[in-house]
Amino acid sequence: MSETELTQAFLKHRYELTGYLSRQLRCVETANDIYHEVYLRALRVEDPSSVRNLRSYLFKIASNLVKDHVRNENRRAEILDENSSILKDEDKSFTPEDIVLSKNELDYLMKIMSTLPEKSRHIFYEHRFEGKTRQEIADKFDVSLTTVENHIKYVLKCLKDARKKTP
Repeated sequence: MSETELTQAFLKHRYELTGYLSRQLRCVETANDIYHEVYLRALRVEDPSSVRNLRSYLFKIASNLVKDHVRNENRRAEILDENSSILKDEDKSFTPEDIVLSKNELDYLMKIMSTLPEKSRHIFYEHRFEGKTRQEIADKFDVSLTTVENHIKYVLKCLKDARKKTP
């Protein structure tokens, strides 16, 4: 598969791809963004000769990008829900003592995080706070998916153990 063949297939299936993406995402703008990402991802294929059917290859990339997008949006929604429930909890008034205790616990956990290996911290941050998938992180750090999962589990275990020992 040459870049020209890919571009021709991409243009040939444009309406089909954008229609599929629009139906899946229910947002034309997001569908267009992902449509362009499909092309960029297709260009990065390591072994072009292994692609036998360009149409199905493009749709597989599109399908995977839709799944990633939905997963990221769901994670963002979870984080927003968690934060809004805290902010909207008007019945809960925090005493100065509650605030100091919470700040101390946060400081303690941040201190624990700073003692962890740098790679573990970065992987955990990207997964937990930036909503990146394990696969995206594995690709970025050039490690296996299992390695990413092990780093995340390690950090969670350390934080859980630290919370039990909170001074």
